[in-house]
Amino acid sequence: MRLSCLLRDREELALTFARFEAERRPRAERIVARARRNGNQKRELSRTGAWVRDQTLKVLLALNVASQDWMYA
Repeated sequence: MRLSCLLRDREELALTFARFEAERRPRAERIVARARRNGNQKRELSRTGAWVRDQTLKVLLALNVASQDWMYA
């Protein structure tokens, strides 16, 4: 949607795409960093470790929903 708004301005395409990249790169890099961090946390756990993780996630996910609005806005 944002790219279409920039294209409507009818500026030079190279400038339009550079502006789009400059606007989107920080958000994209933040998402990639979070995905990498989440991926690094996935490893085999003992039964006790898995239980603790699952209980903790139930609480944290409920609290974390609002803090991820930036990703989906």
